[in-house]
Parts: sequence; C-alpha cells; structure tokens
Amino acid sequence: MSRAAPTEIQRPLRELLELDASLSSTDAKVLEHLLLDPRPTVAREISRATRTNLQGLYGSLDRLVARGLVARAEGPSSMTFRVANPRVVLHELLAPYSRARELADELEGPLRTLYEARPGTRPNSTGDSLTTSSTATASSWLLDRLSSGAKEVWIVGLETPWFGRSPALESELAARSNPESGGGVRLLVPPPDGDDPRAARHARLIRSGMEVRYSPRFSSPAVIIDRQWMLVRSRAASTRGGTDAAFLRLETPELCADIATAAEEEWARTSGSTGSRGTESGRVPGVGPGPRRRP
Repeated sequence: MSRAAPTEIQRPLRELLELDASLSSTDAKVLEHLLLDPRPTVAREISRATRTNLQGLYGSLDRLVARGLVARAEGPSSMTFRVANPRVVLHELLAPYSRARELADELEGPLRTLYEARPGTRPNSTGDSLTTSSTATASSWLLDRLSSGAKEVWIVGLETPWFGRSPALESELAARSNPESGGGVRLLVPPPDGDDPRAARHARLIRSGMEVRYSPRFSSPAVIIDRQWMLVRSRAASTRGGTDAAFLRLETPELCADIATAAEEEWARTSGSTGSRGTESGRVPGVGPGPRRRP
C-alpha cells in the first residue's frame, strides 16, 4: 500500500486535532507537524516549521511529552523530538470520545423512556410545520415521528442527510421494517458511484429488511411518513454567499400522497432494470440480494 501524501491527510488530521479542547493551538500545530514528518527533529527546526517562538514551543513540547504523544531523546549534539506511534496518538485523542460513546449507549435507553413517557415531547398531530437549519433538530423530529408508530415510510432523493448524525435512525427504520410491526420502509435513491460508502449503508439496510432501489428521479432529499407527514431538505441562499441546508417538516397529506404515488410509479418502473455500474435495481454493488418484501 502506497504511503499517503501529507496533503491527503492534512485536512482530516487538523479537524481531529481541533476536536481536542485540551490541545492549545501551538500543541495542535506541533503535533500535526511531527505526525506528518515523524523523524527525530530538533526544537529549532520545529519552531521554523510551525512558526512558533522557542519559549512557547518548549512549553508545548513538555505538555505533549507528558501526555505521551511525543518522545524526546538526547541526540549527538542536541535534544530531538519525535511523535509517538500514530496508533497510540489516535487512541489517546479518541479516548474521551470512546468513553462518551459508552456513556451515551448506557444512557440512551433510560433517557428515551423518560422522554417518550412525558406528554408534549412528540410533534403535534396538527399544524406541525417548522423550518430549521439544524440537522440535529431535523433528526430529532424524524425519530419522534417514526417511533410514533409509522407504518409506511418512503425515503426519496439522496438519503445521506438523514443518516449522518447517529445510528439511531437505522435501528428505528429497521424496527419499522420488521414484519411484526406491520410497516415497511422503501428507499428510492440515486445509485452509489465508485467507492461511495453509501453502498455499505444500503447493504445494512437491505439486511435489516428494508427495500432499496436506484433512481435519479428525485433530487430533493425527502422522507414521507404514512402519506401524511413529510421532512424535506432544501438548499437556501446564505448571507455568507453560497448555500445553507434548510429542513422543512410538514403535515400535508395531499402533497405526501402525490409524492408517494410518484415514488410508487418510479418504483414499478425500475423493477428489474439496471442501475449505474451494472447494478440490478434493488441490489447493492458487490452485495447479494437482500430480503424483498412488499410493505
């Protein structure tokens, strides 16, 4: 396997380092430099490369050494510094998040029970329309609506906006797809291209009982629930220039019925057809057919 060029990993590395609030800006710059240039290096060279003064640099190196992220050694003429094994560094950076994930998993069940037992926590049954730019807010509404006993769910257009926050949505949709629930979930989405990680997601969804077919017909990502409620993502002009994501939730039976009918027509049209990369409709590249069941 060829060694990744530093420029190819610099962006995700910086993003990861920025997530660690315990690292000062100098700590992050020094650690990034030593990770991308892992040879033993003297302080003056690190200072030039990171554009930091020596006084601040030594304080940063002391902190990184104390944490085990950097090692120092006496060289022939001066002290040198080098990064610890990258696996050790990444494990140390991720340790707080791993613990947070454990705590979140432990708390999810009890807190969800409390949440769902309290009146007023679910979306209103009538007049429930809202626009938000928050993915978390949109995801919360979607989970609430699905857990309220949804029977028929259509996901059309690119499904990525609904799956980026947490694995909770996949498990909730899997519950809707369970034959015992009497429900069904169908995804009518654009086909994945190249090494798109969406293919792996589709394989998981199919294994859990959902149906996936490929079509480019729908451009705006939308979820239609029981032909009555709808969550759609659109792009709105931004005051900063460019576009921002906007999520709109609606109770609009007429529009939902129209979209669901159009989706059913497209679903029938794609039956047995071939999608991109020679993929049979309803199958994921490199994955055998999943359970196929009509909701």
